[in-house]
Amino acid sequence: MSNMYNLPPEGGQETFWSMEHFPERFQFVIFRNWNRVPVERISWVLQTTPQQILLEAARLGLREYSAEQCNRWMQRGYLTIIRDNWHILNYRQLIELLDVDSSKLYRILTEEDFMFHKMGSFKPHCPDVYWSELSEDSLQKTARIAELIAPLTASKAAGYEFDFINELENPAAQKLEALGGNSEELRLIYSYCAPFGDVLLPGTADPFPEGLLAQYQASGINAVWYPILLSSLTPWTGDEDYSENWQLRQQTLRKLVEKLARYNIKFFGYLNEPRALPREIADRHPGWCGPEHRDGSGRRALCINNEQVYSALCKGIHDLCSAVPGIGGFFTISMSENLTHCYSHFKADGCPVCSKLENPVENIVKVHQALWDGIKSAGSNARLIAWSWGWQKPWDLQILDKLPGEIELMCVSETELETDCCGIKGNIIDYSIAHPGPGPVAPRLWNYAKKQGRKIIAKIQLNATWELSCLPYIPVPQLAKQHLTNLEQCGIRDFMLSWTLGGAPGGNLPLTQQSVSAWCRNISEKHASSIEKACSCFSEGFSKFPFDNTFLIYRGPQNFGCANLLYAAPGNRQATMVGFCFDDLKTWTGNWHYPPKILERVFMQMAEKWQQGLKILQGISSKLADNSSFAELYNIAESAWCILQSSANQTAFYNRRDRHCGNPAEMPNLIENEIELAKLMIKCQQKDSRIGFEASNHYMFGENNLLEKIISCQYILNSYVQ
Repeated sequence: MSNMYNLPPEGGQETFWSMEHFPERFQFVIFRNWNRVPVERISWVLQTTPQQILLEAARLGLREYSAEQCNRWMQRGYLTIIRDNWHILNYRQLIELLDVDSSKLYRILTEEDFMFHKMGSFKPHCPDVYWSELSEDSLQKTARIAELIAPLTASKAAGYEFDFINELENPAAQKLEALGGNSEELRLIYSYCAPFGDVLLPGTADPFPEGLLAQYQASGINAVWYPILLSSLTPWTGDEDYSENWQLRQQTLRKLVEKLARYNIKFFGYLNEPRALPREIADRHPGWCGPEHRDGSGRRALCINNEQVYSALCKGIHDLCSAVPGIGGFFTISMSENLTHCYSHFKADGCPVCSKLENPVENIVKVHQALWDGIKSAGSNARLIAWSWGWQKPWDLQILDKLPGEIELMCVSETELETDCCGIKGNIIDYSIAHPGPGPVAPRLWNYAKKQGRKIIAKIQLNATWELSCLPYIPVPQLAKQHLTNLEQCGIRDFMLSWTLGGAPGGNLPLTQQSVSAWCRNISEKHASSIEKACSCFSEGFSKFPFDNTFLIYRGPQNFGCANLLYAAPGNRQATMVGFCFDDLKTWTGNWHYPPKILERVFMQMAEKWQQGLKILQGISSKLADNSSFAELYNIAESAWCILQSSANQTAFYNRRDRHCGNPAEMPNLIENEIELAKLMIKCQQKDSRIGFEASNHYMFGENNLLEKIISCQYILNSYVQ
């Protein structure tokens, strides 16, 4: 089985070496992993003692060590740990740091929401790094670092990341007022704190803690979803070794379904099936497989036109539904995303059957037919929702003509919605709150499906999007409500309310059953009008977001905000999908679709409008000093302003550094402002540990990242002064 777990090779430039804001390399390892990885693991990697690591951390001015916090991070924040060490440690040392084996790291990189792709589909070569004695010069530089951050790390009362988990794990601590609503209308959401990995094995962090479920129930949520790999829950391919521990996962899923039922919440599995097989498993099934994956991994698609594959898939879902009879349903993605059937990546070359087909219609229909037959043969009441993501005109309607009428249709609401930024047209695929849908695609499919008598569902983002992913919700209720109103006019009553981001309870979710005015009155009856005016400013500012395709939303600075390091010199690094944004202004602008000066101006306009709203809230803050709901709103709004202003600063900095747009003399002021924004963001995060968190990426940034930004900016600023 070892051949299935070959990690992608290391190689290429050593991108670490351009970062010099710590005197010694090993200090990066300590700083980035402090209170995240147990000190024993850090000392093992650096080949020194735990006592020495504690001494070095104290020299750097870091907070008091917390073993409990490290345990939280190792369970729930390991993706952030991987990301922060990607350019510092090689695979061997990264495995030592995480205390896993290569097979576990392989599964994380390949199965946890495209983690390796987020890292750039590239692992830079990193030479071994070990502890060494600090020279006198390094000691002096380290002391200056400690002095710089001391005011931010001195407080023992300051909150930690993941503090919000304590509340979500305690249902008795909830002060809830049920919204009610129609329980027949689907309100499907992703767990706010569920990793995207293998959570059904015993011993993993609880993806659905009791307190979270209590809040969901009070908010009218009646369904949650989670990605499932069918082979991990039942050996449907006939390969017991490939489905190792499937009985344990199945047992955990049964218990989870029972737990959810106590809150009147159903479980929905997200299916990308039949999932491509590793070469070693594929070789056991002659005739089953079609094209190889383009990434060179050797994984092969499964031909759904092969009767054995069709029957095995049908039996697999039958066995799962029989073993977990209370499962609420499944929704599918049948094009792109993971490699599944031969046509799933828009090309069927390599399959003697599917390569002769003009389009993927037959494959998509057969996948859904196999799943539906399996559900019904098990006597299950599980729903099956066909998600139209990746379907194309004109053959998308042909799929609906051939699907069983009981299979429901879900569409992304805002697909192909046109945007206009300073006269420059753009187009949305998915993930927008700034520009309320629907676009032209979804209504066309919904209307066709309604004529068939088919149930229809809208997939939207109500709380957060990749436009600004690191907040529990974006306080723009006017925009969120406009989208809901538009969909109501289309006859939509059933919603998938979030992808992996946006699953925080509360926020904009009550708007499914409330007006904006009522939403504001819930915060303060007396000052509702001022709150509504402030949120109107936020909504107006956010509506300017320069949305086109996925360039900016996936790779721009707004997802990391104040934590994204500044780079004094170009590094020729390419931004990656919600992994690293670097200084890649070309990608931020969509390969110059938006002129850099326009991007800078729009981010600045968004921040200025947001600041107007904050001033309105400041005007009533003294009268609401004891109002926790208002305090939460203000803190989240201030965090959003920090991120928008930082995005404007970063764009301005690189415009002046590389493109000579604006006055270069402004660069020191921009750096100083970045320092102040990072300091303010630390305070915001200490008040609300949800700031910076997103389920499928864990923390986009934490205190360590913001402190490092301050240190880095001061290092660059010193070079200007000199």
